Amino acid sequence: MIAVLATSGFWYSFLRSAPTFGWGEEEEDIETEEEEIPQSRFWKRSADKTWEKWLEYVLANSIYEDLLDSPRRVGGMEERQLQELAIRLTDAAVRALSDTP
Repeated sequence: MIAVLATSGFWYSFLRSAPTFGWGEEEEDIETEEEEIPQSRFWKRSADKTWEKWLEYVLANSIYEDLLDSPRRVGGMEERQLQELAIRLTDAAVRALSDTP
């Protein structure tokens, strides 16, 4: 029973992640580079790019995107402030994960 539920959950997630090729869906806004926190906030040179810095970049941009898409903006913050908030939340999360044994 557990195997059936796990398999069906996997296929459901997998099929929902596949592109629909416009079958009955409205066009989504194309994401622009302006909606991302620049990589220069995390590393200055390519030699400074580590897995930890890359993880921070991905997480911060994910948090930032969620903050932009939230129906209630956080205290009426501007985009630059939201970027800084996302970076600080990411730093706290990565620090908490790295401190756990």
